[in-house]
Amino acid sequence: MRYLIIMCLCMLFALVVSAQTRNFRVIKVPAENPTGQKRKAVVIGMSDYEKGRNLDNTLNDANDMSEVLTRLGFEVTLLKNNDLRTLLTNLTEWYNSISGNDMAVFYYAGHGIEINGQNYLIPVGATLNSATDAQFNTLNVNQVLGNMDEKRVRMKLLILDACRDNPFSRSWSRSASSPGLATMSAPKGTYIAFAALPGSTAQDGGNYNLPNGVFTYYLKQEIVKPGLTIDQVFNNVTNDVATLTNDLQTPFKNSSIRSDFYFLPKTNEIPAPVVVEKKYYYYVDQRGTKGSQQFASVADAEGFMKRNLLYGKIYSNKGEVFVVEEPLPAKPAADFIRVSEYSRDSESTSDGHIYIRAYSVFNDSKYTIKIGVQLPYGYYKNCVADPDNFVEDGFWTKVLTLPPGTNNVVEFREELKKIDSPNRKKCSGISSVRHTAAYIR
Repeated sequence: MRYLIIMCLCMLFALVVSAQTRNFRVIKVPAENPTGQKRKAVVIGMSDYEKGRNLDNTLNDANDMSEVLTRLGFEVTLLKNNDLRTLLTNLTEWYNSISGNDMAVFYYAGHGIEINGQNYLIPVGATLNSATDAQFNTLNVNQVLGNMDEKRVRMKLLILDACRDNPFSRSWSRSASSPGLATMSAPKGTYIAFAALPGSTAQDGGNYNLPNGVFTYYLKQEIVKPGLTIDQVFNNVTNDVATLTNDLQTPFKNSSIRSDFYFLPKTNEIPAPVVVEKKYYYYVDQRGTKGSQQFASVADAEGFMKRNLLYGKIYSNKGEVFVVEEPLPAKPAADFIRVSEYSRDSESTSDGHIYIRAYSVFNDSKYTIKIGVQLPYGYYKNCVADPDNFVEDGFWTKVLTLPPGTNNVVEFREELKKIDSPNRKKCSGISSVRHTAAYIR
Protein backbone atom coordinates (compact mmCIF):
# COMPACT_ATOMS: atom_id res chain seq x y z
CA MET A 1 0.00 0.00 0.00
CA ARG A 2 2.81 2.40 0.86
CA TYR A 3 4.44 1.69 -2.52
CA LEU A 4 1.13 2.36 -4.28
CA ILE A 5 0.73 5.72 -2.51
CA ILE A 6 4.27 6.77 -3.47
CA MET A 7 3.64 5.82 -7.10
CA CYS A 8 0.39 7.84 -7.18
CA LEU A 9 2.14 10.87 -5.71
CA CYS A 10 4.90 10.62 -8.33
CA MET A 11 2.34 10.40 -11.13
CA LEU A 12 0.47 13.42 -9.73
CA PHE A 13 3.70 15.41 -9.55
CA ALA A 14 4.51 14.49 -13.15
CA LEU A 15 1.06 15.65 -14.26
CA VAL A 16 1.46 18.97 -12.42
CA VAL A 17 4.89 19.58 -14.00
CA SER A 18 3.51 18.71 -17.44
CA ALA A 19 0.58 21.10 -16.98
CA GLN A 20 2.97 23.87 -15.99
CA THR A 21 4.97 23.55 -19.20
CA ARG A 22 2.21 22.79 -21.72
CA ASN A 23 1.42 25.87 -23.85
CA PHE A 24 3.95 27.92 -21.85
CA ARG A 25 4.59 31.49 -23.04
CA VAL A 26 6.58 34.31 -21.50
CA ILE A 27 8.12 37.49 -22.87
CA LYS A 28 11.59 38.25 -21.50
CA VAL A 29 12.93 41.78 -21.80
CA PRO A 30 16.58 42.34 -22.77
CA ALA A 31 18.94 41.98 -19.83
CA GLU A 32 21.16 44.56 -21.56
CA ASN A 33 21.47 46.16 -24.97
CA PRO A 34 25.10 46.09 -26.09
CA THR A 35 24.37 47.25 -29.66
CA GLY A 36 21.49 49.73 -29.32
CA GLN A 37 19.68 47.85 -32.09
CA LYS A 38 16.02 46.82 -32.05
CA ARG A 39 16.16 43.03 -31.75
CA LYS A 40 13.46 40.43 -31.10
CA ALA A 41 13.51 36.64 -30.97
CA VAL A 42 11.07 33.80 -30.57
CA VAL A 43 12.55 30.71 -28.92
CA ILE A 44 10.57 27.48 -29.12
CA GLY A 45 11.19 24.25 -27.24
CA MET A 46 9.10 21.10 -27.84
CA SER A 47 9.61 18.07 -25.60
CA ASP A 48 6.42 16.33 -24.43
CA TYR A 49 5.45 14.37 -27.55
CA GLU A 50 4.41 11.24 -25.60
CA LYS A 51 4.29 7.64 -26.87
CA GLY A 52 8.06 7.27 -26.63
CA ARG A 53 8.78 10.35 -28.75
CA ASN A 54 9.76 12.75 -25.95
CA LEU A 55 13.00 14.73 -26.29
CA ASP A 56 15.23 15.11 -23.25
CA ASN A 57 17.21 18.32 -23.82
CA THR A 58 15.03 20.61 -25.94
CA LEU A 59 13.56 22.58 -23.04
CA ASN A 60 17.10 23.11 -21.70
CA ASP A 61 18.05 24.31 -25.20
CA ALA A 62 15.16 26.78 -25.29
CA ASN A 63 15.76 28.10 -21.76
CA ASP A 64 19.49 28.57 -22.36
CA MET A 65 19.05 30.26 -25.75
CA SER A 66 16.42 32.64 -24.38
CA GLU A 67 18.79 33.66 -21.59
CA VAL A 68 21.73 34.14 -23.99
CA LEU A 69 19.68 36.20 -26.45
CA THR A 70 18.39 38.57 -23.73
CA ARG A 71 22.06 39.26 -22.89
CA LEU A 72 22.57 40.19 -26.55
CA GLY A 73 19.79 42.80 -26.49
CA PHE A 74 16.89 40.68 -27.72
CA GLU A 75 13.35 40.83 -26.41
CA VAL A 76 12.61 37.10 -26.30
CA THR A 77 9.24 35.38 -26.57
CA LEU A 78 9.81 31.95 -25.03
CA LEU A 79 7.34 29.20 -26.03
CA LYS A 80 7.50 25.71 -24.56
CA ASN A 81 5.39 22.65 -25.43
CA ASN A 82 2.82 24.59 -27.47
CA ASP A 83 0.14 22.70 -29.34
CA LEU A 84 -0.46 23.81 -32.94
CA ARG A 85 -3.33 26.20 -32.24
CA THR A 86 -1.49 27.94 -29.40
CA LEU A 87 1.76 28.02 -31.37
CA LEU A 88 0.14 29.72 -34.38
CA THR A 89 -1.58 32.29 -32.14
CA ASN A 90 1.65 33.11 -30.32
CA LEU A 91 3.63 33.32 -33.57
CA THR A 92 1.08 35.65 -35.17
CA GLU A 93 1.47 38.01 -32.22
CA TRP A 94 5.26 37.80 -32.52
CA TYR A 95 5.24 38.39 -36.30
CA ASN A 96 3.18 41.55 -35.73
CA SER A 97 5.74 42.81 -33.20
CA ILE A 98 8.88 42.55 -35.37
CA SER A 99 7.92 44.94 -38.14
CA GLY A 100 10.83 47.24 -38.98
CA ASN A 101 13.23 45.64 -36.45
CA ASP A 102 16.98 45.51 -37.05
CA MET A 103 17.06 41.77 -36.39
CA ALA A 104 14.61 38.94 -35.73
CA VAL A 105 15.60 35.42 -34.67
CA PHE A 106 13.44 32.30 -34.92
CA TYR A 107 14.93 29.44 -32.86
CA TYR A 108 13.37 25.98 -32.70
CA ALA A 109 14.38 22.86 -30.74
CA GLY A 110 12.17 19.83 -31.19
CA HIS A 111 11.05 17.25 -33.72
CA GLY A 112 11.15 18.32 -37.36
CA ILE A 113 10.56 16.35 -40.55
CA GLU A 114 11.14 16.71 -44.28
CA ILE A 115 8.42 15.55 -46.67
CA ASN A 116 8.72 15.97 -50.41
CA GLY A 117 11.36 18.68 -50.02
CA GLN A 118 9.34 20.70 -47.47
CA ASN A 119 10.40 21.13 -43.83
CA TYR A 120 7.81 20.87 -41.06
CA LEU A 121 8.19 21.56 -37.32
CA ILE A 122 6.07 19.36 -35.08
CA PRO A 123 4.20 20.88 -32.10
CA VAL A 124 3.19 18.76 -29.12
CA GLY A 125 -0.13 16.96 -29.45
CA ALA A 126 0.17 16.68 -33.25
CA THR A 127 -1.62 13.75 -34.89
CA LEU A 128 0.49 12.44 -37.75
CA ASN A 129 -0.94 9.18 -39.04
CA SER A 130 0.41 9.82 -42.53
CA ALA A 131 2.69 12.16 -44.44
CA THR A 132 -0.37 14.09 -45.64
CA ASP A 133 -1.26 15.01 -42.05
CA ALA A 134 1.94 17.05 -41.82
CA GLN A 135 0.46 19.73 -44.09
CA PHE A 136 -2.34 20.40 -41.61
CA ASN A 137 -1.00 19.50 -38.15
CA THR A 138 2.50 21.00 -38.18
CA LEU A 139 4.27 24.30 -38.84
CA ASN A 140 5.71 24.70 -42.35
CA VAL A 141 9.10 26.45 -42.15
CA ASN A 142 8.38 28.24 -45.44
CA GLN A 143 5.42 29.93 -43.74
CA VAL A 144 7.74 31.17 -41.01
CA LEU A 145 10.13 32.58 -43.61
CA GLY A 146 7.29 34.23 -45.50
CA ASN A 147 5.83 35.90 -42.43
CA MET A 148 9.21 37.21 -41.31
CA ASP A 149 10.04 38.45 -44.82
CA GLU A 150 6.78 40.43 -45.01
CA LYS A 151 7.69 42.43 -41.89
CA ARG A 152 10.71 44.11 -43.54
CA VAL A 153 13.16 43.08 -40.85
CA ARG A 154 16.69 44.12 -41.80
CA MET A 155 18.31 40.83 -40.74
CA LYS A 156 16.44 37.54 -40.25
CA LEU A 157 17.95 34.43 -38.66
CA LEU A 158 16.37 30.96 -38.51
CA ILE A 159 18.04 28.41 -36.24
CA LEU A 160 16.62 24.91 -36.59
CA ASP A 161 17.86 22.36 -34.07
CA ALA A 162 15.32 19.88 -35.42
CA CYS A 163 17.34 17.51 -37.59
CA ARG A 164 16.26 14.34 -35.82
CA ASP A 165 14.87 11.01 -36.98
CA ASN A 166 11.14 11.13 -37.75
CA PRO A 167 9.56 8.94 -35.03
CA PHE A 168 6.11 9.33 -36.57
CA SER A 169 6.94 7.68 -39.90
CA ARG A 170 7.22 4.24 -38.31
CA SER A 171 3.42 3.93 -38.38
CA TRP A 172 2.99 5.29 -41.91
CA SER A 173 2.11 2.77 -44.61
CA ARG A 174 4.00 4.84 -47.16
CA SER A 175 6.57 7.47 -46.34
CA ALA A 176 7.69 10.40 -48.45
CA SER A 177 10.00 11.62 -45.68
CA SER A 178 13.76 11.46 -45.37
CA PRO A 179 16.02 11.69 -42.30
CA GLY A 180 16.70 15.20 -41.02
CA LEU A 181 15.61 18.34 -42.85
CA ALA A 182 15.87 19.53 -46.45
CA THR A 183 18.02 22.43 -47.60
CA MET A 184 16.20 25.74 -48.08
CA SER A 185 16.90 28.87 -50.05
CA ALA A 186 17.33 32.00 -47.96
CA PRO A 187 15.32 35.08 -48.99
CA LYS A 188 17.07 38.44 -49.08
CA GLY A 189 18.56 39.40 -45.71
CA THR A 190 18.10 35.89 -44.29
CA TYR A 191 20.48 33.45 -42.61
CA ILE A 192 19.37 29.85 -42.00
CA ALA A 193 21.32 27.56 -39.67
CA PHE A 194 20.64 23.82 -39.42
CA ALA A 195 21.92 21.56 -36.66
CA ALA A 196 22.93 18.96 -39.26
CA LEU A 197 23.52 18.57 -42.99
CA PRO A 198 20.45 18.10 -45.23
CA GLY A 199 19.26 14.51 -45.06
CA SER A 200 21.24 13.72 -41.89
CA THR A 201 20.31 13.74 -38.23
CA ALA A 202 21.60 15.44 -35.09
CA GLN A 203 23.17 13.61 -32.18
CA ASP A 204 21.59 13.50 -28.72
CA GLY A 205 23.59 15.58 -26.27
CA GLY A 206 22.98 12.96 -23.60
CA ASN A 207 25.32 10.65 -25.49
CA TYR A 208 28.12 13.09 -24.63
CA ASN A 209 26.96 13.99 -21.10
CA LEU A 210 25.76 17.41 -22.28
CA PRO A 211 22.69 19.22 -20.86
CA ASN A 212 21.78 20.42 -24.37
CA GLY A 213 21.67 19.16 -27.91
CA VAL A 214 25.24 19.14 -29.26
CA PHE A 215 24.55 21.98 -31.70
CA THR A 216 22.92 24.31 -29.14
CA TYR A 217 25.54 23.49 -26.51
CA TYR A 218 28.27 25.05 -28.66
CA LEU A 219 26.06 27.76 -30.18
CA LYS A 220 25.17 29.29 -26.81
CA GLN A 221 28.90 29.64 -26.08
CA GLU A 222 30.03 31.03 -29.45
CA ILE A 223 27.21 33.52 -29.96
CA VAL A 224 28.26 35.67 -26.97
CA LYS A 225 31.89 36.06 -28.00
CA PRO A 226 32.64 39.70 -28.93
CA GLY A 227 33.89 40.58 -32.40
CA LEU A 228 32.74 37.42 -34.21
CA THR A 229 30.74 37.76 -37.41
CA ILE A 230 27.70 35.53 -37.80
CA ASP A 231 29.66 33.34 -40.23
CA GLN A 232 32.50 32.96 -37.74
CA VAL A 233 30.03 31.99 -35.00
CA PHE A 234 28.47 29.19 -37.03
CA ASN A 235 31.81 28.08 -38.52
CA ASN A 236 33.16 27.65 -34.98
CA VAL A 237 30.02 25.75 -33.96
CA THR A 238 30.37 23.48 -37.00
CA ASN A 239 33.98 22.67 -36.14
CA ASP A 240 33.18 21.99 -32.47
CA VAL A 241 30.16 19.75 -33.27
CA ALA A 242 31.99 17.78 -35.98
CA THR A 243 35.01 17.28 -33.72
CA LEU A 244 32.98 16.06 -30.72
CA THR A 245 30.86 13.66 -32.81
CA ASN A 246 33.68 12.42 -35.04
CA ASP A 247 31.83 13.87 -38.06
CA LEU A 248 28.60 12.02 -37.24
CA GLN A 249 26.96 15.46 -37.13
CA THR A 250 27.95 18.47 -39.21
CA PRO A 251 25.89 21.67 -38.97
CA PHE A 252 24.90 23.43 -42.18
CA LYS A 253 24.02 27.02 -43.11
CA ASN A 254 22.52 28.93 -46.00
CA SER A 255 22.68 32.71 -46.27
CA SER A 256 21.79 35.63 -48.51
CA ILE A 257 23.24 38.40 -46.34
CA ARG A 258 25.88 40.49 -48.10
CA SER A 259 27.70 42.16 -45.22
CA ASP A 260 29.21 41.18 -41.90
CA PHE A 261 26.81 40.92 -39.00
CA TYR A 262 27.85 40.86 -35.33
CA PHE A 263 25.79 39.57 -32.43
CA LEU A 264 28.25 41.31 -30.13
CA PRO A 265 30.72 43.68 -31.82
CA LYS A 266 34.04 44.62 -30.31
CA THR A 267 33.66 47.50 -27.89
CA ASN A 268 35.14 49.98 -30.38
CA GLU A 269 32.93 48.70 -33.20
CA ILE A 270 29.48 49.07 -31.67
CA PRO A 271 27.16 50.34 -34.43
CA ALA A 272 25.24 53.55 -34.04
CA PRO A 273 22.10 52.92 -32.00
CA VAL A 274 18.87 52.70 -33.89
CA VAL A 275 16.35 55.40 -33.00
CA VAL A 276 13.85 53.78 -30.66
CA GLU A 277 10.27 54.26 -31.76
CA LYS A 278 8.28 56.25 -29.21
CA LYS A 279 5.61 54.24 -27.44
CA TYR A 280 2.04 55.04 -28.38
CA TYR A 281 -1.44 53.53 -28.05
CA TYR A 282 -4.37 53.06 -30.42
CA TYR A 283 -7.75 51.39 -30.17
CA VAL A 284 -9.91 48.93 -32.08
CA ASP A 285 -13.59 49.45 -31.27
CA GLN A 286 -16.52 47.04 -30.90
CA ARG A 287 -17.07 47.01 -34.67
CA GLY A 288 -13.45 46.01 -35.34
CA THR A 289 -12.56 49.49 -36.63
CA LYS A 290 -9.05 50.74 -35.84
CA GLY A 291 -8.94 54.35 -34.70
CA SER A 292 -6.71 56.77 -36.59
CA GLN A 293 -5.49 58.60 -33.47
CA GLN A 294 -2.35 57.79 -31.49
CA PHE A 295 -2.41 58.39 -27.73
CA ALA A 296 0.40 58.96 -25.25
CA SER A 297 -1.16 56.74 -22.56
CA VAL A 298 -3.76 54.04 -22.00
CA ALA A 299 -5.81 56.50 -19.92
CA ASP A 300 -5.95 58.98 -22.82
CA ALA A 301 -7.10 56.29 -25.25
CA GLU A 302 -9.68 54.91 -22.82
CA GLY A 303 -11.01 58.39 -22.04
CA PHE A 304 -11.49 59.11 -25.74
CA MET A 305 -13.34 55.81 -26.24
CA LYS A 306 -15.70 56.37 -23.33
CA ARG A 307 -16.50 59.95 -24.38
CA ASN A 308 -17.48 58.61 -27.79
CA LEU A 309 -19.42 55.58 -26.43
CA LEU A 310 -16.82 53.15 -27.79
CA TYR A 311 -15.46 49.97 -26.26
CA GLY A 312 -13.15 47.18 -27.42
CA LYS A 313 -9.35 46.91 -27.03
CA ILE A 314 -6.41 49.30 -26.71
CA TYR A 315 -3.06 48.25 -28.18
CA SER A 316 0.43 49.67 -27.86
CA ASN A 317 3.06 49.55 -30.61
CA LYS A 318 5.09 47.43 -28.15
CA GLY A 319 2.59 44.57 -28.20
CA GLU A 320 0.55 45.36 -25.06
CA VAL A 321 -3.23 44.81 -25.05
CA PHE A 322 -5.84 46.38 -22.73
CA VAL A 323 -9.58 45.67 -22.68
CA VAL A 324 -12.16 48.48 -22.49
CA GLU A 325 -15.45 47.00 -21.27
CA GLU A 326 -18.78 47.94 -22.78
CA PRO A 327 -20.23 50.74 -20.61
CA LEU A 328 -23.18 49.73 -18.48
CA PRO A 329 -26.41 51.72 -18.97
CA ALA A 330 -27.54 54.37 -16.50
CA LYS A 331 -30.87 52.58 -16.22
CA PRO A 332 -30.96 50.20 -13.20
CA ALA A 333 -30.72 46.51 -14.02
CA ALA A 334 -33.98 45.82 -12.17
CA ASP A 335 -35.87 47.93 -14.71
CA PHE A 336 -35.05 45.38 -17.42
CA ILE A 337 -36.48 42.46 -15.41
CA ARG A 338 -40.10 41.25 -15.60
CA VAL A 339 -41.45 38.75 -13.10
CA SER A 340 -44.92 37.21 -13.61
CA GLU A 341 -46.74 34.42 -11.85
CA TYR A 342 -46.42 31.10 -13.67
CA SER A 343 -48.40 28.81 -11.36
CA ARG A 344 -49.67 28.57 -7.78
CA ASP A 345 -50.69 25.83 -5.37
CA SER A 346 -50.75 25.17 -1.67
CA GLU A 347 -50.85 22.38 0.91
CA SER A 348 -52.05 22.41 4.50
CA THR A 349 -50.12 20.87 7.34
CA SER A 350 -51.02 20.16 10.95
CA ASP A 351 -49.53 23.42 12.16
CA GLY A 352 -49.09 25.59 9.08
CA HIS A 353 -49.31 26.03 5.38
CA ILE A 354 -47.03 25.19 2.43
CA TYR A 355 -47.02 27.83 -0.28
CA ILE A 356 -46.11 26.63 -3.78
CA ARG A 357 -45.47 29.43 -6.24
CA ALA A 358 -43.68 29.51 -9.60
CA TYR A 359 -42.70 32.71 -11.40
CA SER A 360 -41.45 33.41 -14.93
CA VAL A 361 -38.48 35.77 -14.94
CA PHE A 362 -37.58 37.67 -18.13
CA ASN A 363 -34.39 39.63 -18.95
CA ASP A 364 -35.38 42.22 -21.56
CA SER A 365 -31.89 43.76 -21.81
CA LYS A 366 -28.79 43.08 -23.90
CA TYR A 367 -26.76 42.50 -20.72
CA THR A 368 -26.26 39.52 -18.42
CA ILE A 369 -28.06 40.21 -15.15
CA LYS A 370 -27.99 38.49 -11.76
CA ILE A 371 -31.48 38.49 -10.22
CA GLY A 372 -32.78 37.85 -6.73
CA VAL A 373 -36.50 36.92 -6.69
CA GLN A 374 -37.97 37.57 -3.24
CA LEU A 375 -41.24 36.21 -1.80
CA PRO A 376 -42.12 38.08 1.45
CA TYR A 377 -43.87 36.28 4.35
CA GLY A 378 -45.53 37.56 7.55
CA TYR A 379 -49.09 38.08 8.82
CA TYR A 380 -52.16 40.25 8.32
CA LYS A 381 -53.25 42.60 11.12
CA ASN A 382 -56.73 41.81 12.42
CA CYS A 383 -56.74 38.87 10.01
CA VAL A 384 -57.81 41.14 7.18
CA ALA A 385 -56.11 39.90 3.97
CA ASP A 386 -55.42 43.31 2.54
CA PRO A 387 -51.99 44.49 1.35
CA ASP A 388 -52.22 47.51 3.62
CA ASN A 389 -52.61 45.22 6.64
CA PHE A 390 -49.63 42.97 5.79
CA VAL A 391 -46.72 42.96 8.23
CA GLU A 392 -43.52 41.48 6.76
CA ASP A 393 -41.39 39.21 8.93
CA GLY A 394 -38.89 38.27 6.21
CA PHE A 395 -38.65 36.83 2.73
CA TRP A 396 -37.49 33.76 0.83
CA THR A 397 -35.05 34.31 -2.03
CA LYS A 398 -34.19 32.48 -5.25
CA VAL A 399 -31.11 33.70 -7.18
CA LEU A 400 -30.53 33.17 -10.88
CA THR A 401 -28.39 34.63 -13.66
CA LEU A 402 -30.01 35.39 -17.01
CA PRO A 403 -28.11 36.08 -20.25
CA PRO A 404 -29.44 38.84 -22.53
CA GLY A 405 -32.99 38.33 -23.85
CA THR A 406 -33.66 35.07 -21.99
CA ASN A 407 -36.14 33.87 -19.38
CA ASN A 408 -36.41 31.14 -16.75
CA VAL A 409 -38.83 29.84 -14.13
CA VAL A 410 -38.14 29.86 -10.39
CA GLU A 411 -40.24 27.90 -7.91
CA PHE A 412 -40.83 28.42 -4.20
CA ARG A 413 -42.07 25.60 -1.99
CA GLU A 414 -42.01 27.03 1.49
CA GLU A 415 -43.80 26.19 4.73
CA LEU A 416 -45.09 28.97 6.97
CA LYS A 417 -46.18 27.71 10.39
CA LYS A 418 -48.99 29.21 12.45
CA ILE A 419 -47.89 31.68 15.07
CA ASP A 420 -49.80 31.28 18.33
CA SER A 421 -50.30 34.90 19.39
CA PRO A 422 -53.32 37.20 19.58
CA ASN A 423 -52.24 39.18 16.55
CA ARG A 424 -51.05 36.38 14.27
CA LYS A 425 -53.08 33.26 15.00
CA LYS A 426 -54.38 31.83 11.72
CA CYS A 427 -53.40 35.08 9.95
CA SER A 428 -49.99 34.08 8.52
CA GLY A 429 -49.49 34.67 4.79
CA ILE A 430 -47.31 35.83 1.91
CA SER A 431 -47.22 39.06 -0.03
CA SER A 432 -46.49 40.03 -3.66
CA VAL A 433 -43.25 38.83 -5.25
CA ARG A 434 -40.48 41.38 -5.86
CA HIS A 435 -36.92 41.31 -7.22
CA THR A 436 -33.45 42.82 -7.07
CA ALA A 437 -30.96 42.82 -9.95
CA ALA A 438 -27.38 43.74 -10.85
CA TYR A 439 -25.40 43.76 -14.09
CA ILE A 440 -22.67 41.16 -14.63
CA ARG A 441 -19.69 41.91 -16.86
